[in-house]
Amino acid sequence: MKCKSGKNRGKRNACFFLGILSLVTVVLCLSASCNADGRKAQKYEYGVFLNADRTAVPKLKNYEIVVIDAQYFSKKDIRKLHADGTKVYSYLNIGSVENFRPYYKTYEHLAIGDYENWEEEKWVNVADKDWQEFMDTLAGKLKKKGVDGFFIDNCDVYDYAYKKDIFDGLTVILKKIRAMGKPVVVNGGDIYVTAYQSRYGSAADIMTGVNQESVWSRIDFTTKTFHTQKKTEREYFCQYLQACKADGMDVYLLEYTSDHKLIRRIKKYCRKKKYDYYIADSLELGI
Repeated sequence: MKCKSGKNRGKRNACFFLGILSLVTVVLCLSASCNADGRKAQKYEYGVFLNADRTAVPKLKNYEIVVIDAQYFSKKDIRKLHADGTKVYSYLNIGSVENFRPYYKTYEHLAIGDYENWEEEKWVNVADKDWQEFMDTLAGKLKKKGVDGFFIDNCDVYDYAYKKDIFDGLTVILKKIRAMGKPVVVNGGDIYVTAYQSRYGSAADIMTGVNQESVWSRIDFTTKTFHTQKKTEREYFCQYLQACKADGMDVYLLEYTSDHKLIRRIKKYCRKKKYDYYIADSLELGI
């Protein structure tokens, strides 16, 4: 089975974790759906479940918006989620190539560097036209499955390879996906997004939202433990998210912590800013 880890990104660092183990703890704003007896039941607004497969559909229905790896779901699965009022955003990794993907051998030669801490993944040359066309094709297949939007990962390849052709390659891919008329949420990618906004004044033609990990929480990758984010990092990401919000973007936070005091701070911050958020108490993004 695939094993992809969710990511904790620093200002100049990218690292994403996905595993198979435990259920994530969610501390989210709630909205309404219906129980079998017709009474209103609570429905979580936002959840990120990159390790979920089609057997998780009954649980995914409890969320307004879910981020899943739709390559492992069928069109029928997504219709079931839609029937219960759940929007589906699909994970799409445009900046690295993973060895558990069926297309890995085809594009392995485009690798430009090792992905620190993750042996199964390598940074990819997004300037390559074959890769750009493949990402467009893959996004098109996901759209045909009925996904409501895209959750784009690893624009941080521009942080790894700070070059014009990498910047331009990301832009080509994102514009093609954006042209499909679906919401496009960029996970992290602050260096690239900020550069794009600085150059063109707005990022509205490449994205509609941003998901930022570890704004308030921090992961020690050596010990696999959670801590409070450093003040300088938190302030940097808060400013980045504010700039994205001012640019018309939807804002989502993905935090990793079981600290109740910190959870309350995250909750208060997100309610004040009107951001959606998902809080996990483990490194795994399963359900």
